[in-house]
Amino acid sequence: MKNDKKCIVLITTAVVIILLVILLILYFFTDVFKSNKEIFFKSISQKEFINYSFIENVKNNFDKKEENSVSNLNLNIFGIMLNQQTNVADTQKILEIKSNRLNNKNLNQTYTDFTFFDETKQLTTAKIIKDGNKYAFGADNILTKYVAVENKELRTFLSKLGIKEVDKFPNTINNNYSELLNADKDTINKIKETYGKILYDNIDKNNFEKIKNTDNTHSIILKLNQKEFTNIQNILLENAKNDDVLLSYITTKTQVAGYNNLNKEYLQKIMQEKINNNLQKTFNNDETYFTIKITISNKEIINIEIKNDIYNINADISNKELIKINIQKSQTNYMEINIGYTDDNLNNKMEINIVNHIKNQTFNMLYESSNKEKNNITENANISFNNNSKDIQISITNITNLKEDIQIEKLTTDNTIMLNDYAPENLKILVEAIKDRINQLYGVQIEKIKTQF
Repeated sequence: MKNDKKCIVLITTAVVIILLVILLILYFFTDVFKSNKEIFFKSISQKEFINYSFIENVKNNFDKKEENSVSNLNLNIFGIMLNQQTNVADTQKILEIKSNRLNNKNLNQTYTDFTFFDETKQLTTAKIIKDGNKYAFGADNILTKYVAVENKELRTFLSKLGIKEVDKFPNTINNNYSELLNADKDTINKIKETYGKILYDNIDKNNFEKIKNTDNTHSIILKLNQKEFTNIQNILLENAKNDDVLLSYITTKTQVAGYNNLNKEYLQKIMQEKINNNLQKTFNNDETYFTIKITISNKEIINIEIKNDIYNINADISNKELIKINIQKSQTNYMEINIGYTDDNLNNKMEINIVNHIKNQTFNMLYESSNKEKNNITENANISFNNNSKDIQISITNITNLKEDIQIEKLTTDNTIMLNDYAPENLKILVEAIKDRINQLYGVQIEKIKTQF
């Protein structure tokens, strides 16, 4: 009897343990016992919205070109007009640009020239030289010497030229553009986790609704009225203005681009102003103001739809290599955006198609890069823009070769005029003289090119 009782106890215990294990598996590895709210945030947190591999490959190509290298670029711009009488498209070359770029990383020097051609002949060659902290411009037939500025206090220099709102321009040119391409996956995931938790803790489970679709997928919808939306916005802003990780990430990127005024204090100021404005708002009804609907198939988000009182944005992300975005404004089909990309260690390809239905415009871009050879990068881009009946097509080819020794002309007092210390009146005289010279030599061609766009 004792043995029978022990067996019963052991069997009962085993059954309870098995049931607990099954329940734990169902909870942690399936969505059987999860609420709509839990499924929504779990699905969002697991979705990778950024193609880090593609960005990393583009960054690696950019970094290679910043080593000791020689690049040769060819750009052609064509205009295509439909002949109304013959109903045949007429193609005409508008402009051709050939460019050579030399980069010497060791000496912090870069030389770039641009030779311009219209449909019949060569126009001129412009040159840009970076020599340490100096940037210089020269042009055949226009300038006898380089005109240069030192990379400091550029807003003061621009104000001397009579340019207004100089705060919109960087005060220095930052050459560390590679940092802009540094996605920093760990930091982004930390930010995503932080604000995902804030949203989870501050949105009630009753704001979520689950719908089963006819194609065996299901959707989770988050609905917020205007008061709830504004309260959530304020909570996020309150956290963001004191979030050193987020603020540091933003300011690092903006400072690399040269916008030093977008510092931590400025960001905190505009966030607080938005909070204060929100606190002044009054809300008269409980109607749904903002919705996010995610559609899930096999535990993967395949579609996201975001609506407010003005816009309806629908993003089809079922294909990892092709994102389709449709934007409606006030119930009108406004814009479609398709972004496709493929990448591996040797080749990158990105295609962007944009259709603006309101303005009857289309934009298409195809970019490809290949670095199958260790010391060689080949890039091709084709861009087309259609505005009603006129097409503009741009083709670009750029080949970069890594070299050990690069020789670049240095800027000296003999070949360069430094402009930083010029008085405003002298600067204006010089600029007007350059403009007059360009107009004298190439005014007719420039006006012709402008009319073709």
